[in-house]
Amino acid sequence: MPPRTERQHFVPAFYLAQWATPQEREGRLRVFDRTNGRSRPSTPDAEGFARDFYLIESREAPHAVEDVLAKLEGIGAAAIREVTTTDALPTTSEGLHLLMSHVALQAARTPRVRENLRNFYSDVHMRVLHTYAEHPEAFVAAMREVEPDLSDTGAAKAHSELRELLDAPGVRVEMDQTTLIRDTLDAAAGIEDMLCLRHWEMCVAPTGHQFVTSDDPVVLDFEKGVTGHMFKSPGFGRRDTVVSFVIGPRHLIVGYAFELKQRRRDFSREQVAEYNTRAVWNAVRWVYFGGNEFDFIGPDEQLATGPSEVLRLPESEQ
Repeated sequence: MPPRTERQHFVPAFYLAQWATPQEREGRLRVFDRTNGRSRPSTPDAEGFARDFYLIESREAPHAVEDVLAKLEGIGAAAIREVTTTDALPTTSEGLHLLMSHVALQAARTPRVRENLRNFYSDVHMRVLHTYAEHPEAFVAAMREVEPDLSDTGAAKAHSELRELLDAPGVRVEMDQTTLIRDTLDAAAGIEDMLCLRHWEMCVAPTGHQFVTSDDPVVLDFEKGVTGHMFKSPGFGRRDTVVSFVIGPRHLIVGYAFELKQRRRDFSREQVAEYNTRAVWNAVRWVYFGGNEFDFIGPDEQLATGPSEVLRLPESEQ
């Protein structure tokens, strides 16, 4: 694999530039850090990236995924620009698909999803290895499928080494990045199909007020009155789930499983604050906004102005 040197965005710079002044990659926006409760100035180009996040194991084209994503971002930028300039959702099936394609890709390409995939592979493979460690006969049978001439002594030694490996602190199985990226793109395709089945509403913030966005900008919530628990989480394919995505400082789109009476709604300042509160709590760490402040709902259920210490991550989540 080539040296890891490139910054590759999981939140596109063109998207964050909408909160910047001027609205370009090197414009100025502000970033709230939920780990310490502080905010700082930055630029869209300097945020929402990880080193070689899309680098694949290919001598011929290690940056092929990044090149494809750049083209898709260009299409997504045009779809978002049309919505924000017209204050309306796409009226054609093709236009809706282009917008939903961007939302789906954004939902799947974050570090949070990458980490979930990484943990999934590790958990599954570790369970298999522990099963082999607990059942030597199954381990030997599996080994001899690969190496038919393996002796009993060799099998016993290999099994002992496996147990020793599993006893080491912090041991886990790491899946290669190319597989994780492939799974991300596969997930995005499935999410897009589910998003296109939803009924979408455009919500517009009042002049002078803004929606914030984050390092994980696609938000899933249960419908009001639905309670989640350890084994029940909102999902793109669930009818009791609401999907929302801020496409610009004044524009939020919300997708429901049921038909809507209207496709556009003007939000009040309080409604913007309510959404911002949810968006902040959905962030892994970073919240992006323009100007110097944004509205949210404080612990006392009253309108408040952020950034604020009360929006910090709980210590248990850091």
